Amino acid sequence: MGEMVGGLLREGNAGPAENADTWIPHLVRRLNQSTGTRVRVRIDAGFTDNDTLEALEDRDIKYLGRLRSHSGLQKLAVPYLKRPRGRPPERPREWYHDLE
Repeated sequence: MGEMVGGLLREGNAGPAENADTWIPHLVRRLNQSTGTRVRVRIDAGFTDNDTLEALEDRDIKYLGRLRSHSGLQKLAVPYLKRPRGRPPERPREWYHDLE
């Protein structure tokens, strides 16, 4: 769980990810200074363009982002998409696998 601690309203019909490589690092810097904590960013697939990800990595900003559908990643995921054997659990479970 987390909290939304900032946002940005822009004029006109700008797409949500437009200039994200500029305004996200700026917002993170402001939040780091005002809270005294190291802010991490969660971004949707619309924000995972190369410019935005490079801007976050260049500034050592930790992030988690959902990627758009990608056939190569889908192929790598196939072995992990099956539920383990046995009865379904009563509560939802999550598994994750790191790929490099």
